[in-house]
Amino acid sequence: MRIALLLLAALAPQDDDYKPEIHASTGEGEAHIQAMQVPDGFTVELWAEEPMLANPVCLYVSRKGDCYVGETFRHTHGVLDMRELRYWLEIDIGATTVEDRVEMMKLAGDEQFEKWSREHDQIRLIRDTDHDGKADEAIVFGAKFDGPAAGIGAGLLEHEGDVYWTCIPELWRLKDTDGDGVTDEREALHTGFGVHVALLGHDLHGLRIGPDGRLYFSSGDRGFHIQTPDGVVRNTKSGSVLRCELDGSNLEIVHSGLRNPQELVFDQWGDLFTGDNNSDSIDRARWVQIHPGGENGWRYSFQWMNGGNGRGQRGSWNEEKLWFPHFEGQAGYLTPPIAWLASGPSGLAYDPGVGLPPELANHFFLVDFRGGRSYSGVHAFDVKRKGAGFELGEVEPFVWNCLPVDGDFGPDGAYWFCDWVGGWQKTGRGRIYRMFHEDAVNTDAAKNAQTILAEGFRGRGASELGDLLAHPHKDVRLYAQLELASRPEEGRLDLERAALDGNSLLQRIHGIWGIGIGARRHGWDSASLLGLVEDPDPEIRAQAVRTLADCDGQLAASTVRRLIIDPDDRVRYQALLAAGHLGFAEATNEIVLQLEMTRESDPALRHAAIEAMVGCIPDLGLYAHHISVDVRVAAVVAMRRRAERGGEAVGENLRPFLEDEHPRVALEAARALYEFGGATGLAMISTQVPEWNDIDRTGGIVEGPGRGFLTPFMRRVLSANERGGSALDASRIAFVIGSDRFEDSLRLDGLRMLRTWKDAPNLDYVDGHFRDLPERDASFLPAIVQELMDDEPADWSDDLWKAWIETAAVLHIEQGPARFESIVRDTDHTGPVRAAALDALLATKSADPFAMVQFALGDPDTTLRAAAFPRLAKLAPEEMQALIPGLLQDGDGSGPGRATLGQWRTRAADHVVLTWPFPRGTHARSDSRLRGQRDRHREDGAQHVGRAIDGGRGHRQVPAQPLRRRPGRGSHCLRTRRPRLPALSRQRRLDGAAHRARPGGTGAARDAPEDPRVHCRSEPSCRCTIPERGLLPDRRHDRRRSCDGNQRRFPSSDERPGRDDRGARRRRSRSPARLVRDAHRPGSETDASRDAQPDRTPRQPMTRLDRRTILGAGLGLAAAPSVLAQEAMIQDGSVAQPGRTKNTKFAANVEMWWGGLPFLDRIRAAAAMGFPAFEMWPHRGKDIDAIADLSGELGIECAQFTAWGFSPGMNDAKNHDAVEQEIEASCKVANKLRAKKATVIAGNDIAGVSQEAMHEQVVVALKRVAPIAEAHDVMLILEPMNIRVDHEGHCLYGSVDAVNICREVGSTHVKINWDLYHMQISEGDLCGRMKDGFDQIGYLQLADHPGRYEPGTGEIHYPRVLRAAKELGYSGYVGLECRPMEGEAKAAQRVHDADNW
Repeated sequence: MRIALLLLAALAPQDDDYKPEIHASTGEGEAHIQAMQVPDGFTVELWAEEPMLANPVCLYVSRKGDCYVGETFRHTHGVLDMRELRYWLEIDIGATTVEDRVEMMKLAGDEQFEKWSREHDQIRLIRDTDHDGKADEAIVFGAKFDGPAAGIGAGLLEHEGDVYWTCIPELWRLKDTDGDGVTDEREALHTGFGVHVALLGHDLHGLRIGPDGRLYFSSGDRGFHIQTPDGVVRNTKSGSVLRCELDGSNLEIVHSGLRNPQELVFDQWGDLFTGDNNSDSIDRARWVQIHPGGENGWRYSFQWMNGGNGRGQRGSWNEEKLWFPHFEGQAGYLTPPIAWLASGPSGLAYDPGVGLPPELANHFFLVDFRGGRSYSGVHAFDVKRKGAGFELGEVEPFVWNCLPVDGDFGPDGAYWFCDWVGGWQKTGRGRIYRMFHEDAVNTDAAKNAQTILAEGFRGRGASELGDLLAHPHKDVRLYAQLELASRPEEGRLDLERAALDGNSLLQRIHGIWGIGIGARRHGWDSASLLGLVEDPDPEIRAQAVRTLADCDGQLAASTVRRLIIDPDDRVRYQALLAAGHLGFAEATNEIVLQLEMTRESDPALRHAAIEAMVGCIPDLGLYAHHISVDVRVAAVVAMRRRAERGGEAVGENLRPFLEDEHPRVALEAARALYEFGGATGLAMISTQVPEWNDIDRTGGIVEGPGRGFLTPFMRRVLSANERGGSALDASRIAFVIGSDRFEDSLRLDGLRMLRTWKDAPNLDYVDGHFRDLPERDASFLPAIVQELMDDEPADWSDDLWKAWIETAAVLHIEQGPARFESIVRDTDHTGPVRAAALDALLATKSADPFAMVQFALGDPDTTLRAAAFPRLAKLAPEEMQALIPGLLQDGDGSGPGRATLGQWRTRAADHVVLTWPFPRGTHARSDSRLRGQRDRHREDGAQHVGRAIDGGRGHRQVPAQPLRRRPGRGSHCLRTRRPRLPALSRQRRLDGAAHRARPGGTGAARDAPEDPRVHCRSEPSCRCTIPERGLLPDRRHDRRRSCDGNQRRFPSSDERPGRDDRGARRRRSRSPARLVRDAHRPGSETDASRDAQPDRTPRQPMTRLDRRTILGAGLGLAAAPSVLAQEAMIQDGSVAQPGRTKNTKFAANVEMWWGGLPFLDRIRAAAAMGFPAFEMWPHRGKDIDAIADLSGELGIECAQFTAWGFSPGMNDAKNHDAVEQEIEASCKVANKLRAKKATVIAGNDIAGVSQEAMHEQVVVALKRVAPIAEAHDVMLILEPMNIRVDHEGHCLYGSVDAVNICREVGSTHVKINWDLYHMQISEGDLCGRMKDGFDQIGYLQLADHPGRYEPGTGEIHYPRVLRAAKELGYSGYVGLECRPMEGEAKAAQRVHDADNW
């Protein structure tokens, strides 16, 4: 039953104790007017500003000129965003009622749950009581819209004393009965909106009274489940437009499949429009006509489909181009948008008919909110008739360089808009501006309209009201019509007179609409409209049949049949909708004929014809073999719509369509069955494998921007089989994998499905919906996967082979090891495939590892040898000693054996480093350095080794100085002041070195200073106090102290369990072989790189080693190949290739690591340590061709480089031409390097320019270069710095502004280089801030603080931070923009340890 909760003011008082945060006026409101761009002849005036209002979301200007404003204080403080709560994602997607959502929120605990109710949203009534053009009174009209289920109040409308207000979960009607400006009665007309948390701002909006006298409003994709007297009204999948009577009765869905339609508006002909937002992906915001029964294709679950296995973001939404305007071959169930328009559509208004110059007549005014003033404003445009629908006219800026969120025309014809003031977050401020054309608002018609609207309509006579139906002001006409329709006795005659004999077309149309309302509400005889369906004006015919169908079906039925074949498209459109609404079966032939004629040329007319099929043709299966493909597709869509609206389910009735020979028909049937067919539909789809059942649908490729039909069809076939779970289903998937008829992305998906068969994901592969799957039997899979290999696939790509190898390894197929070995030995396979097979084979432990490694080491393929070398460290050194000379005689120039020596800590390796006569060859320069190292060892003996090990410094235990607190830090961490360690005497160093060099010598164990850092007992591995902004209590850290408030030092290495004294001593001594990876400290960069680098900090001096020792020790790294094998461990437990980590992919910064080596040798060094990628600073001055060739040879990727540095800054408009040129050049370099990302820097502060203005210029620059990045498929990553330690005077720091900038640019190829080191210094709360801005993170970098060394040397607990990043869904590279504290090897080991969680 309809919930109509009437609350007297005494039961719902204003909360006098609630004091929201509202700031005092800054005086900037007037100043901002000067920067606004408006057309000639327009003036902007400040009408109201803070503290009269704050955080305005919507406004409505009443007929008297008073302004109702919706204010939000729950925004981000009670209204949640699922991007910050991804651990609840499956629950949220699966929710079906508001109660489900509230129960989910309770999982956060009582304290947090209570916090979500503290803030309120409210309605502010603002007036100009002295009529001086400035507001002087602000009253809280309605308050206490709160509670954990409450959303943001985002829709307002006042009509005849009733104020309608949308605030999830309710649609409210409020009354002020005593005229004091405060609500006395509140009635919840409906409740149940907001099933999902979804994204912030996807609420209820768009209140409008339509020409039919009903209340229209929009719902974002948070969904709804509404219980009404007539049953349940529900859509939990997408956004919708709804309507009901003014008392809330007869609630119904008008149009669905939207994402976040904010405002609605009717044009003067009664057509309804909205702007729908994009999904922060490659899709665009859209201008949409609202059709009865319309469907735009969006599903809430698409939001969380973020690619993988060859699929792009947002699943079918992007892959099938569901958001495109009309094109041939488009999904048949869609009513596509008119055009792409704007970026952040919100407020929407339409020309009132007076107050604007002629060139803006019949224009729409769409607010485009993008978070920054310089790129936000209001668009003005019109639409033109195109068939039964519309096309977009010319779009021009109406007002720009402001931050409006909503706009409305006042009774005087002026445009009013409320301004958010700045950014995306609440500011506690707000402004209302009034914009007007001096000449246009002073016309007689404008002044007359203002007087009439202020006086109202209830006291006017019927004849006067009839005359007002011809008034030029749109609202005067509408309110006169509504008043006449509300008078049961006297209103009808004047409305009929206007409809039949009106002086203008608009007067006649309003008369028709008024008769329809009276007939519906009072039972008037609407026969007078019957003659109008023969009117010579097609608009009158269209409006007459539209109104008759709404109020008198019997009369309408008598006219529908002939109007379906009317020569005017718009008349046919309305007649078809009327036929469907009435269920007029006699029109069947005309409906089918219309579909045959229309085909795909007019999507609006086609939609109306399908709606007619839904209502008029009982047995749609009769059209399964119709000669027209368009009729067959329409029949499928009609059956789908019936099922969606609770009618006949789809199932076997769609089988002939599913098996249709034309791919368009088959795909449309698969779409319907997949979404609405349940288990029966999935079972039907699962059998539809081309060739499996002799059905071929590979033809029928559409032209234009559409895709072929086979891939989206087969995605549903694969998913249906995955969900079936039987052996037969798995065999069908294997058939697809083995067939070259299908693209690799499908076949890779099939292999992924087999790998995860036993525990398949709950979120659907095609549409992302939650479908709970039980654990299934997987015992039959090994045989099926083995059978794939028995067919000897010859067409497989490397990706397919590697995916099969992974699948076979996971499923432990019996013949797997033998097959892996045969692949390793088969030179017809590529190196990467053979390397993957080697890894899989050694992991099975079924082969002789020594023999396989010997074989791989002797193979000419560099990639295979590179995979084999790290396995050396796991095998017995005695057995491998014979291989060492072979490693160093590697003559192809790649040098993987020499790289391995640098990580192999055995006496045999030490001996070779000291004695081997390295030959001259490809790496002659490096080999000569090793010869020099050997000669020096011969001269100096063990004393030199000792000096090299100590690096020219001695160490002694120095007590840590007292802890101190660093003021002003976001994390409030405690740290230790570490004094400089004085050098020991040379003799003492040599004595120690000699002892370590003696046979059996281990070196004296040195006790490490204790590490008095705070320990968090709620996280056993935690050693920092960085708070996480997660919402669950057991995942939060206290911001000021550890959980128990006590300090706890970490034990020294000798105290740790399982580490005996001998192991500790061994770890502290360093063999000559280990010098190969430990000898280098970061050197100083060149002047050129220092000038252009994005993030420069002072370097530590180079370790005091002899030059020849340094250069010689570098050889083992200088010739390193790409090494991507796993689990190669050195005897003492440290990792031979620490760059190879299990959770995070790291990219070594070769500007800060291995600074003493030539640049190309640094890349080799990164590969030798196992890093899968490297990053660098500017490309200028570097041999890009050599870098590209080397990285390709080694198999190491360039994760990113700097495309635009600090100076000149992109925050200055005069540099934008240079920025564009440099980005173009950098993108070409990125393509050559196969790099997908490039860093850009905002620039340093400009004297006399505000930070906001500089940020606006950064946005302008990035918007200018974004198309370049998109064309080259390179992501530009904007890096905010810190200004406390490293970059004082930089204009961009912290995450909030960077997130706002990138959101405003609105490109998938412009994101943030999120440097955790800078973020820790600027704001702390690393985990929480990452959640806040995760949608804008393009790349992560790290360093510990203080010192900017590697993880584990400072206050940041990187295991927790890296885990949080992965839990959020980050899977890209993490750049190591840090300085090794004690050499690269130690640093890499600490990085490896940080990823061990």
